[in-house]
Amino acid sequence: MIKEFEYTFSGFGNCFSKCFLRLVHEENGPFVIVCSQMDKAVGTSVCNAHEIIRDGLGQKLQSDSRAEFIDQFRASLSDQSNLLVATVTFLSKALSDFFRGNRSWHRKLSSAKRIYWIEHWPVELGWSVISEDEYWLVEWDEEKNPGWEKIEDLDWLAESIGYPKEALLIKNFQLSESE
Repeated sequence: MIKEFEYTFSGFGNCFSKCFLRLVHEENGPFVIVCSQMDKAVGTSVCNAHEIIRDGLGQKLQSDSRAEFIDQFRASLSDQSNLLVATVTFLSKALSDFFRGNRSWHRKLSSAKRIYWIEHWPVELGWSVISEDEYWLVEWDEEKNPGWEKIEDLDWLAESIGYPKEALLIKNFQLSESE
């Protein structure tokens, strides 16, 4: 499963900032987060704001799952004329989803055995003069301090993780200047 979206956050100095996030997860597989720098003019860079994005992402996914849960309950209420029937219908669906492994993205992230965080820098924003997008693997030490290692072979990483390379690639997205 893949979920992708623009993520806004308060960067350094409370500066409006945003990035593009792609979440990749399959049952019993690692959780992969690809965080893409979108535009030089949009606030704090993903590299400098790594901890802000990392910590905020968990909160956003938890908030999204709560909102989705409430929306599903509201929908079951509008489909039923009887509150008891609507509640039982909703709870039985929720339990069915749970036992089938249909979990929220927040639960997938918090229960993942292995998390890969990959930073993506489009060619025009990358660190070098090479004419291709750059990908960096971010890993953390025991104190949650990040360290970056350039990914020289995305094919090898994709194979090691167990997902197709296409799931990790960020291509052809565009960001309009914030107004």
